[in-house]
Amino acid sequence: MRRATNCVWVVILAAALPTSLAAPPAPSPPAARVIGSHQVDRYAAIERVREVLLKDPNNLTDWVLLGELAQEVAEEAPADRAPGYYRLAHDSYANALTLQPNNAGLKAAARFAEEQEKKAEQIQQTRARATAAYLEARRRELARSGHAPTVRTYTTAAAVTYPRYQGYVGQQGVPYTYQEHYESFFGPVQPRPGEGEVTATERSALVKPGALAAPP
Repeated sequence: MRRATNCVWVVILAAALPTSLAAPPAPSPPAARVIGSHQVDRYAAIERVREVLLKDPNNLTDWVLLGELAQEVAEEAPADRAPGYYRLAHDSYANALTLQPNNAGLKAAARFAEEQEKKAEQIQQTRARATAAYLEARRRELARSGHAPTVRTYTTAAAVTYPRYQGYVGQQGVPYTYQEHYESFFGPVQPRPGEGEVTATERSALVKPGALAAPP
């Protein structure tokens, strides 16, 4: 009973303290920084993960990571390089499955990657048709717009980055600068003070590959 009474007095005394002596409010946790896939050199990422796996072939996490990266690259790689990345994705998930054979997600990923690899030629044929249709449609759009080019830029909402296209000249006739595009692409040039560590990766933004390397 005495312990409970003491607790009540502590609360009362704390409330009676002058404002200047009261404990400062706890700082809010720093916002998580988000890395967009458009900011990442996925070819370099693949090579870094491969280096880890050469030293530690039982690294389940990096086998899964390698499978994810290879699939993403394959979808954007040139036609002569994409099959190698589809094969790399399939092999990566298969290796991961040997380390954790009862993992339902790995089973599904390995089966998906195997089917995708088998249909690599079909995928390229479909992309070739889509490319022709896109060029025809874009030519019509450019003619209607007076041949005003656009650039892909990036906007962030609710910690998710979305690609969008905009003209090089704004509504007020102000040119869109490369510095604006750079900051849109990479975020702040310098890390903002007080911002937390990177805790999430946004992987939905479409991006062209930035290197010519392909898996052996």
